[in-house]
Amino acid sequence: RDKPSRFIRIVGVEGSGHHALAPVVMAVARSCRYDVVLNDYHLRHYIQKRKLEIKSFIENALKNDKIFIEDMSLPLGKGVRYEKNLSKVKLAATGLDNLEELILTFEELNTHPRIIFLTREFYDLVASHGNWDQGYFQHAEVMGTHMHYMKSEYDVLSHIQGIGSWRCSLAHYEDIIDTGKVRSLVNSLILFLGWSM
Repeated sequence: RDKPSRFIRIVGVEGSGHHALAPVVMAVARSCRYDVVLNDYHLRHYIQKRKLEIKSFIENALKNDKIFIEDMSLPLGKGVRYEKNLSKVKLAATGLDNLEELILTFEELNTHPRIIFLTREFYDLVASHGNWDQGYFQHAEVMGTHMHYMKSEYDVLSHIQGIGSWRCSLAHYEDIIDTGKVRSLVNSLILFLGWSM
């Protein structure tokens, strides 16, 4: 069994449901008796701006059985929000957005990081924010590019996982909202995150 993860990042394009999955992971963590911190401002600040100070911050948190859960859009930031050019989106991936760099940072801090990539049926994804980007067609173009970017990130990471204690996984929004799959979802999360009830 893997060592328990203390840092979980849930990523998905806008409309994929990453805000819906985070409370599920939080509830599972609490049932496993962990102290959960969701989208901690200080942690994000250290990742983005002050990486030298993150070590003592995380070390202190780990002593108190804290688990950090983050959910965010991918790609992130105003610079890529409306971008349809995939190469420009990739170039803009820095700080919070750069998953490889993030994994290396948290691997060194002995948090056994996990990245959950969340997907959703494309029509429903676009429809969830159909009034964005001047309507459905434009929004579909932007989301198509962002989904290609996320897939390319997942493909890279899924091929190199196993080097170290970090892991990544792909989840589907449709499975999360299916009440008939709750037990299976919880068991899968516990196994993937290395936790125990």
